[in-house]
Amino acid sequence: IQTQLNGQVVGPASATDNAIARFDGTTGKLVQNSGVVIDDSGNVGIGTANPGAKLDVAGSFNQGAALTDSIALKGTWDQSLSNLIVNSSAEAWSSGTSVPPDGWANRSPAPSTSRSTDAKFGSYAVKVDSNANAGTSIFQNIPNYSDYKGKTVTFDVWVKDGGSTSDRHYIQISDGVGSSSTVSYFPGSTYTRISLSHAVSSSATQLAIDLFGGYPAHAGGAAIYDGMQLYVGTAIPYFDAKSISDTGNQSILGSVGIGTANPTSVLHVAGPIATAITATPKNVNYSVSATDSVITADASGGSFTITLPSAAGIAGRQYIVKKIDSSANAVYVAPATAQTIDGATPANPLQLRSKWQFISVVSDGATWNVIGTNESPVLGSLWLANLEGTSSTSYVDLATPDSVTFTIPIASNVIVNYSAAASKPSAQGTCVSIINVDGSDDTNGIASTSLPAAFAGAQVLGYKTSLTAGTHTIKIRHSVDTGACNWQSRLLTITKG
Repeated sequence: IQTQLNGQVVGPASATDNAIARFDGTTGKLVQNSGVVIDDSGNVGIGTANPGAKLDVAGSFNQGAALTDSIALKGTWDQSLSNLIVNSSAEAWSSGTSVPPDGWANRSPAPSTSRSTDAKFGSYAVKVDSNANAGTSIFQNIPNYSDYKGKTVTFDVWVKDGGSTSDRHYIQISDGVGSSSTVSYFPGSTYTRISLSHAVSSSATQLAIDLFGGYPAHAGGAAIYDGMQLYVGTAIPYFDAKSISDTGNQSILGSVGIGTANPTSVLHVAGPIATAITATPKNVNYSVSATDSVITADASGGSFTITLPSAAGIAGRQYIVKKIDSSANAVYVAPATAQTIDGATPANPLQLRSKWQFISVVSDGATWNVIGTNESPVLGSLWLANLEGTSSTSYVDLATPDSVTFTIPIASNVIVNYSAAASKPSAQGTCVSIINVDGSDDTNGIASTSLPAAFAGAQVLGYKTSLTAGTHTIKIRHSVDTGACNWQSRLLTITKG
């Protein structure tokens, strides 16, 4: 059903309550529904029909100007709960790429200003070249400067040389009264964080930041700037615990303090932290996701594999995997395809076989590294087949499969643990086990016992050896000097030692 007024305007039969009408751009006669509403309290909603504030945006938005006290952070931000005045990057260049970024302007005489892709944060930075003019800069006048009269402010910026590393560069804070605060520096070829504090006069007529291409007393020089921040006081920028709320990504260029206004590290948490832990232990093959942190595993129903995500692009991310059952079944911890965990491959993953055994791993951006464990994870294991031997003075192999192959990334000690049940029908003879490493019998690995008549019991062999980096194969071989020995299937495991 459509409503027609004087043959001119046509609209839908129904629309969102309080929505702002939109006209089509062809005839101007068709009224359309919209996702922008103004409710009876004057609240504006974009993407939501029920705005909960004067401006409620359900989603992200692009910032086209420098972030000052008049432009809110993504989400909700009460500046009274923060010391941050300006949080400016060089991402927005609405007037072109050969002029200063949004929020900044050229002094006169103007430097050569350009957008640089050599950024510390995001995609772009700003390059300021003195253009052979002494004392040229870009600047920003801070709105509501009178709010900061009588206070100390600090300006932080990341800078690197844009020309020669022998060039001397310069930043300045001025309030229009008396002397300004300045700092000069030789930034070098990599980004360096520069800080400058200034006591704003109670009679200030402005609050301005200048970024120079070179030292004012000398012509020449170029510098690249990124991550500009101005804040009250000398502590690094902080937000109250309730000052930011949003489900999207947040970026803060300085250090972050949670529960403290004086963080001493990039992230300083003054209290305990909580990370995700599996609500129900995993008991079947599982691929770890970005929302996991601590994964518990129950192999009482059978062995299975926990597969880590690709380590690429997530340097620093950590996971913990812990086995919580007492069965002999393994919880295999495998890397993504073509990656490793301390040398362990998807085909030969690490193994957790003891109750409460865990490993903690971290990505270096290309592979996974074990950084914590309460018991060395198993590099390889095998249930060995039965061997019923007769009198022999040579070592014999077990039935296939009879060996374990594994990889270590660096030269390491490894421990071979082997348990077997040996029995013999007479009092004569000795049953002997030996370790074979990469095809060679190692006599240091011999364990022998003279068994009494009709003996049946366990033989345990623990053997430590040093191996070079690379792939190795270990097997157990047996011999009987007289009489007969029956070697029954038991577990062979190999761990770092």
